[in-house]
Amino acid sequence: MKRYLLGTSALVAAGMLVSSGTALAQANEEPIQISVNGYMAQFLSYTSQDDRAPTNLAGIGGRVANSGRAGKFQENPEAEIHFNGRSTLANGITVSMRIELEGNTSGDQIDETWMALEGAFGRLQMGSYNAVNYVMSYKAPDLWPRGGNFTNEGYVVGNLAVGTTGSPIGDSSFGATASRFFDNDAQKVSYYTPRWAGFQAGASYTPDSRQDNFGTYGKDVAYTNGWAIAANFVRTFGAFDVAAYAGYQRWSGPDIAVGGVSVSQPNPDQFSLGLQLGYAGFRIGGGYGRISDGRGTGGTGTNGAASTAGTSILRNDGRAWDIGAQYTWGAAGVSLTYFRGKNDDSPTSGPSFGDDKLSILALTGIYKIGPGMTFNVTGFTSKQIGNGSGGNAIAGNASIDDNKASGVITGLTLIF
Repeated sequence: MKRYLLGTSALVAAGMLVSSGTALAQANEEPIQISVNGYMAQFLSYTSQDDRAPTNLAGIGGRVANSGRAGKFQENPEAEIHFNGRSTLANGITVSMRIELEGNTSGDQIDETWMALEGAFGRLQMGSYNAVNYVMSYKAPDLWPRGGNFTNEGYVVGNLAVGTTGSPIGDSSFGATASRFFDNDAQKVSYYTPRWAGFQAGASYTPDSRQDNFGTYGKDVAYTNGWAIAANFVRTFGAFDVAAYAGYQRWSGPDIAVGGVSVSQPNPDQFSLGLQLGYAGFRIGGGYGRISDGRGTGGTGTNGAASTAGTSILRNDGRAWDIGAQYTWGAAGVSLTYFRGKNDDSPTSGPSFGDDKLSILALTGIYKIGPGMTFNVTGFTSKQIGNGSGGNAIAGNASIDDNKASGVITGLTLIF
């Protein structure tokens, strides 16, 4: 089972370190040793889609000349290199660290960076990474090997199918049951309890939702004072195994200038649930998530300019669920997963136009051709239905931001 996290408490860890006197000075004579691992995936894809992007349209529905239609064939790379350090002190406390380097040129070239103290008291982690409600989550089973889920977490939209609505993919219920919700590797501190009889709990505190922000910040430019809690239960009973999860996250809303006056916005939150059951190679399960009182990331929708997290004129309010099943035998496996999400991205100053909607159905097959080497193929169909809001060409006309897509993606994933 995944995510067998060991937890830690800041207070307990601090107490143990103080009581041990010069514990940190009693480290092994050898310095922290660095190891390197990571993964590389190379995929070929074919996608057929409507691609009626709203910012490319001059009228009500339909395509126009030079509309910028997406190509059908793509080569989709994904790679990361992880630099890991680990050392155990004389008092039994383990010190570890990680720096993740993107394998392709990216606006976020350095991904997660963190260090941790771990022992019988649990795990204390500090740095740039995801909050506990995201890390400890369980969703519908999915054999997509890249990490995460092919349907849940929005890999389809943006990578294969053009995102035509105004809803953010990774930060709303439009694309995930347990979304990042504007906390994509922001600086934070987290605590994980030890796992006891299958149970584990965790908590995160994030001062500022912006990633890689090392200076001061103001409440008018981002969500602040974010906290998250989560718990999961992971255990095997003979031939059966179970994984259950519940998580919650809450932010302090930004202060936004309205008519020259600073107005405090609502404090958004999200909660999510998940369950998986396994027996003799079979696994079934699903997840559910709900986001309330959030603001979007873009002033003019997915195809417009992005704004700082939580400060746009658009809402972020919706819910999502998924369900799936998989079966593995020997080196092979197959999974079938369905996701459905919706989000209201109407302007906060007016009435709601309704929800943007997204549905994805994916069938995935994998075959392990060697240690750390997996061949996979996924066939999918997706449908986006926009509500016509978000500053699109004709507000209130949903037909201009719909998109249907179907296709296949196949390739190799190498884990080293």
